[in-house]
Amino acid sequence: MSVDTMTEAQRAQADARQVYLDSCTAGDPITGAALAEQFGRRERWGQERIAEARTEARTSEPPAVVLPAGSLPPVTPPRAETAGEDQESSASPWWKPWKRKAVKGPSKRSVRKAQKQQAKAAPAFVRAQAKPVASAAPSAETAQPQPRGAAASAWLALVLGVGASVGANILHTVLVVDGGNAGSIPQVVGAAFWPVALVVAIEVMARVRWPRSLGYALIRFAGVGAVAGVAAVVSYKHMAGLLTYWGEDALSAHLGPIAVDGLVTVGALALLAIHKTRKES
Repeated sequence: MSVDTMTEAQRAQADARQVYLDSCTAGDPITGAALAEQFGRRERWGQERIAEARTEARTSEPPAVVLPAGSLPPVTPPRAETAGEDQESSASPWWKPWKRKAVKGPSKRSVRKAQKQQAKAAPAFVRAQAKPVASAAPSAETAQPQPRGAAASAWLALVLGVGASVGANILHTVLVVDGGNAGSIPQVVGAAFWPVALVVAIEVMARVRWPRSLGYALIRFAGVGAVAGVAAVVSYKHMAGLLTYWGEDALSAHLGPIAVDGLVTVGALALLAIHKTRKES
């Protein structure tokens, strides 16, 4: 099975077996508990990997000389000249340099060919040691944590934006639409529904482990986009109407809702980015 077709569990098992083999080569075999702790598993899992590594070592061809991990037997390049030519070169007098024949070293091509042949001829156990062990830890790029307080700042932006939007929707419904009356409960609930629906849609998109396919990706982004678009339009109309009712000029009445919707959008996208970083780390 190639490395590209291995699952995460199979890759972790292969890495654990290689770690045990390397520890045996170093003369200090790792225990099952220590091996399981290194990969975040239980002790039984580490013992099973050790048993598999021992079985592979017994079935493979034992090396004549145990080499350090990451090395192959040295390659002895072939000589390019014969012994007769060497003797002739060394026997030529110094006053007859034209009779001397320079001894050429091996070419790069012959050295590479000899290295390939020797690598193929090496025992399986030595070739396994020469392969680099894939690190089970994530790369520095994916494992880089978010700065302290990033999630709190994102939630603060989202809560402030949603709170301003809900308050503006309710006040516009009570003061403007209903003519200053208290307003009925369905009217108040309906006015507050749209920003809350946006928050719930974002949480569903972030928390649910969706299958990786184009169809589910379209469903996720199209659904959240539709909810966000409707909530933005409705909230914009409510807030713009409320600001106009309070006597604000036309520019302020139309720019204020955009700032609130932008705050909600920034907070929501920040939460999605933080959630994605935590899943990859």
